Formats: sequence, structure tokens, C-alpha cells
Amino acid sequence: MSVNVADPKRLTRLLSCAADGRNFPPEFQSRGPAHVVGVTGAAAAGKSTLTNQIIKALRSDNKSVVVLAIDPSDPESGGAFLGDRIRMRAHYLDEGVFIRSLSSRGSKDSSVPHLLNLVNVASHFAEIVLVESPGAGQMDLGIKDAADTFIFLPDIRADIVNLMKSGIHEHAHIMVLNLRGKADEEKRFSAMLNGLLREIKGWTQLVFGANALTGEGVEAVVRDGIYKHRDFLFRTS
Repeated sequence: MSVNVADPKRLTRLLSCAADGRNFPPEFQSRGPAHVVGVTGAAAAGKSTLTNQIIKALRSDNKSVVVLAIDPSDPESGGAFLGDRIRMRAHYLDEGVFIRSLSSRGSKDSSVPHLLNLVNVASHFAEIVLVESPGAGQMDLGIKDAADTFIFLPDIRADIVNLMKSGIHEHAHIMVLNLRGKADEEKRFSAMLNGLLREIKGWTQLVFGANALTGEGVEAVVRDGIYKHRDFLFRTS
């Protein structure tokens, strides 16, 4: 039987309190039982499309999911552009998925104020919390500290030197190459990326290839990546 997000109306109220920096009940101020997954990467790397496919894979495993989708701020209103909600509209009627778009409000690291509080609240209402950074060109580390599993989508079209300069790959537990049918280019980049893999607190980084548009390879990202890292953290905590 499918698992639904617990009490979405209360979750909505608590997230609003946390986002505005207002007080909310102390039992929601610490991390709940959910596994938190952060997704970030280069602009136009396919983060939102991949996140959408990850939601599908999680729901096929009957996992309840809260999505905190960080959109870049509208420069005039300061509000989110809400692009992520448009891309994830297929999940609107699914009671096992709760999607909240958040504005980065001009934050330098493209994160949002009170992000840890937002994640703590969400982690009490579902089995998995997905936090996605904005597709605004920043490859931020703002969500790294809030996530149990940190996923990075590099830009296959970019030079490997630029990737090394950014340093973002050094913090990712999982890296996903969004395959777009350019086999030679993708194979070359994958080989270079595999040469940069390192250990993070006993965990050896993983690289997956997946097609974010069709969903091919995403099940492996979830089951052999996210679940595997979750189990690793459980064993070593």
C-alpha cells in the first residue's frame, strides 16, 4: 500500500513558520527520521528533471517524499520563480508527495534562510526529503550540511579543469552524469571523473550515468546510490 505524507496541512504551516524565522514547536526543531537527499549541480545540467525521476523511483518503492525545491529569487518581488513546481506537476495529485518551492532571497550561496529548520520540520513528515538547489548557474554547497546524501550533477559539456576548480565534486557522495546521447563525450568525461573519486568519511564516491528525460538509469541511482549510502550511514553511525 502506498505511504502518504503525514498531515500536509500541518506541514505547510510549520514550513511557513520555519521559512519566516518564526517560532515553531520544539519537537520539530531537531532532525526527524527521514533520510535527506540534496541535489545540486551546474546550470542546465538537468537537476529538476532528475529530481522528478527520483521522485518517481521513490514512489515506485512506496516511499513518501517531501521536496524542498529552491528556486532563484525574482529580483523585484524576492519570491521564487516556482519553476520546479511546474516541472514536477505530475506529482500534484499524489498524496505521497509534498512539494514546497522556496526562494533563495538573494542568498550568496543560492541557499535559503533557515534551511536547516525547514529540513528538520520536513524530516518528521515523510521517509525521504529531497532538497534541490536552483538552476541559476551556482554550484553551491549551501545544501550540503543539511543533507545526509549529497548528489552532484556535473556539466558534461564543461572542461574537467573547471570542475576541479569548483571543488564541488569533492563533497558529493553520488555524482550523476545526465546522459544526452553523446556517447564519446560522455564516456571521456566519465573516465576523467572516475579518476577523481575519493573517500568521504569511509564512503567511496559513486558515479552513475542516467537519462533524466527518459528515466533510464535513475532506478540505479536510487537503489544502488541513495539507499546504499543511507544503509552505510546507518551501519557506521
